[in-house]
Amino acid sequence: MNQRRAFSMSALPIRPLVWGCLTGLLTWATIQGIPWADVWRAMRHAHLGWLVFALLSVLLNNGAKVWRWRALLGEEGPRLGWGILATGHLVGQLVNTFVPGRVGEIGRLYLVNSEQRGRAFVLGTIVLEKTIDLIAFGLIFGLSLVLAPLPTQFAPPSIQAFVIALVLGLGLAGAVIAHEPLARFVVWLVKMVPVRGRQRIASRLLAMLDSLQALRESRHAWQILLATVIVWFTMVLNNYAVLRALYLPFGFDAALITMLVLLVGTSILTVPGRIGVFEYLAMVGLGFFGAETVQGVTFGVLLHAVVILPPTIGALLLLAWYEAGQQKRVHAS
Repeated sequence: MNQRRAFSMSALPIRPLVWGCLTGLLTWATIQGIPWADVWRAMRHAHLGWLVFALLSVLLNNGAKVWRWRALLGEEGPRLGWGILATGHLVGQLVNTFVPGRVGEIGRLYLVNSEQRGRAFVLGTIVLEKTIDLIAFGLIFGLSLVLAPLPTQFAPPSIQAFVIALVLGLGLAGAVIAHEPLARFVVWLVKMVPVRGRQRIASRLLAMLDSLQALRESRHAWQILLATVIVWFTMVLNNYAVLRALYLPFGFDAALITMLVLLVGTSILTVPGRIGVFEYLAMVGLGFFGAETVQGVTFGVLLHAVVILPPTIGALLLLAWYEAGQQKRVHAS
């Protein structure tokens, strides 16, 4: 029994690595034979104005995510400050990009802690953020049946995603409205579980539930809604701007579908930096609109650079600023 448990625990970190290596090898094998000289030539002739616009869209996207997190934190957001929230967001995103398993959220919790309400409350805001994004994804995926010419095989999953998003949305709305009864139910449920530290478990669960408070306040709720719209619109806008920069004859519908393919694909197929996987998925997404292989790969390479370089540079700079601040506080004490 103990041996099996030890074996399974030691095998857990290896599985993402093995899966990532297999994914990378498959992607590498798929893109063999691509005329890379043509890819680099197309990138060198990209429209500078549209590239700058794409970079600004990426910055706006990340700024909206930080703004939304600040609103989700309610009164704690202004206390924590823009700098520490931006550091937590970008460093977490950096870790998620280069380390499989989405462990970047742990980095966010390490960097951002509410002294008054604790890390459980901050964790609740992160869970709420991911729930909101999941609802938005399902709604957009379902509406893409109308907004863009999806391939027929995409119709069933898009309808399922739309229904799941509606159910999640109604559940979240119910949790916000019935916050007090839900909190009492959590306390009762924890009391029924015969474990040590029940009081501590209950207090942490209640702290996580307190993250719903921001949605009950109209000022924060509108900020969260507006920021979410900006986040998802700029995700599509990033793709559209890169398409225009490369003079590719595809419109906003192609940008939308490619975004969906990239989101679904990169959540399943993970390698450090998503190198190769990202480009392959971009090629698949544009392939639905009749794009040639060179067009798809060029779009994927340039889009990957646009969306990954600014946040990575920002994360490293802010992390250096955070460490310098920590050193000053240590010396001051």
